[in-house]
Amino acid sequence: MKHFTGFLIRRERLRRNLSQEGLCKGICSVSYLSKIEQGQVLAGPEIVERLLEALGIRAQVDAQTEAAAARALREYFDRFLLCTLGADGRDAWLDAHAGALESSPLALSVGLYRACIAMHADDHVALAAALEALSPFVDYLQGEQLALYAMGRALLCEDEHAREEAFTQAERLRPCSMLLSWRAHFSFARGRYIQAGQEAERAYALACEEGNGTVLFDASFLLGCCYANQRHYPSMMRAFRRTLALAHTLRPDAVGEIEYNIGATCLELCRHEEARDWLEAALVHVSSNGVENLLVRHKLALVYAHFGQCDQARQALAEARAFLSPELPAIYDRMLRVAELRLTPGYLDDPDYAALLRTVYDEASDALHFGFKQFHASFLIEAYVHQRRYKDALQISQEIGMFSES
Repeated sequence: MKHFTGFLIRRERLRRNLSQEGLCKGICSVSYLSKIEQGQVLAGPEIVERLLEALGIRAQVDAQTEAAAARALREYFDRFLLCTLGADGRDAWLDAHAGALESSPLALSVGLYRACIAMHADDHVALAAALEALSPFVDYLQGEQLALYAMGRALLCEDEHAREEAFTQAERLRPCSMLLSWRAHFSFARGRYIQAGQEAERAYALACEEGNGTVLFDASFLLGCCYANQRHYPSMMRAFRRTLALAHTLRPDAVGEIEYNIGATCLELCRHEEARDWLEAALVHVSSNGVENLLVRHKLALVYAHFGQCDQARQALAEARAFLSPELPAIYDRMLRVAELRLTPGYLDDPDYAALLRTVYDEASDALHFGFKQFHASFLIEAYVHQRRYKDALQISQEIGMFSES
């Protein structure tokens, strides 16, 4: 284990833009200071005291406060991993003492506390800043500390290989259901439904052991979505019925979202009567979230159009448009326009319809997630076949199959 004193000296020296030669002059050799900073040796108290004095470091917390902080940090990280933090993800006592603790042996844990706040809030800017502050001192992180750092890196990585490596490192150091759930969500967003389903199953099993109700619900919901996007209707219904049972206890606000997902999948599977029943139920239970309201009405309009109930379809689309806002990605407006064009006689002969649909298909993965691309693929294939563009239709079919099986 690397000695913390070395971390503290190195951190403060870098903050003050001092060279090793400038700091250790008259105290010790440069090579000895280098070993101290790397945590390879624990110098005698006289040398440590002189180095800290040269850096202007003074202890700002007493032993009792430090012990209380260590307990508070331990409890905080446990609550973070069990998803039982408050809405803002903060601890008032730690916030009040964080500044003073930066010059104590708990400095690294305080840095990780800030990273966890950012992860909880899904604030990538704050997370990047917290990890950047910790990055020069990664070699000093131990066990769960290194796992939390790796979790943060995984959330920020744009390179998929690097993200997988970070997830693997974190899981090896500190297996937990929350981490597996995060990993499953990344796989799902990229259309890797088999992999995501396996990860969600593992997250669900581990959440049962941990008593983590948040992940228990989340993993069950995600598993239902994985089966839905693989068109496994019986497996989807088993997972979603279980998720509905959990929702009534753990997440009543999510009942409408579950019903929406069932209804949307039934629509894709041409089980139109079931789709209508589930979507109309979702309309009653959906939360006040604008996107959720928009999507339920969008799918209902498509169902009504199938049954020839064009007036009801237009009304649903008009209500959906009321939930559009400048903050939402433009793809939502395009999706509604596609649904509106489908109410027009001869829409399959309209080149604007196919062009708009292709734009939605191309943008869906990046703007939303792969499931929206998959949903619109069947419409695009239908349009291409009607226009006798069989090669294009086959390409779309192969693309969707390739990604959803990966």
